Amino acid sequence: MDEDIIIRPCRTDECEIILKLWQDAGSTPSVSDTIDNLKKEMQSDGGILLVAECEGTIIGTVMGGWDGWRGNIYRLAVLPDFRLRGIGRRLVREVERQLVDRGARKLSILVEKNENIAVTFWDAMKNSNRHWLAANMTGEAFLGFGAFNTKKITGQDVIDFLKFRQDIVETKTWDLDMFAEVLGKPQK
Repeated sequence: MDEDIIIRPCRTDECEIILKLWQDAGSTPSVSDTIDNLKKEMQSDGGILLVAECEGTIIGTVMGGWDGWRGNIYRLAVLPDFRLRGIGRRLVREVERQLVDRGARKLSILVEKNENIAVTFWDAMKNSNRHWLAANMTGEAFLGFGAFNTKKITGQDVIDFLKFRQDIVETKTWDLDMFAEVLGKPQK
């Protein structure tokens, strides 16, 4: 049966079904939960709304957003009868792939901390997604620690975190030249 599950883009005529699925899956209601808002998101350049379908029935969703800088993942929902079959993981993998294809080098997820099912799912996913978090945290920590000595070494008291994040998006090599761009070059 799970081989019959397909992940595909949502169609605008399915928005009412999506809203009902979110309700049935126990998702926390939002003021943006309207058919018009879903259609706008789907028609925007950065909007992604994927569904998991089994034998013609939509059983799960995930949304992704790309703002030109960061990819965001939210509204992951799977109907209770279909949970623990890898459907949520497949939805996440596909939205990640689409966000990366659009240029995302950093992903954020929106998870309600008091939703135990969601927290448990994302805790299980974090090991396979750790590369997104680890790469960014390591670099920014390096720069942050460098801030203590930057003025003495470079004569500058500013670290260009924006340039650093742009370099990550452009997948530049993490080397001394890259860090010199954001920290400043050492004085002779």
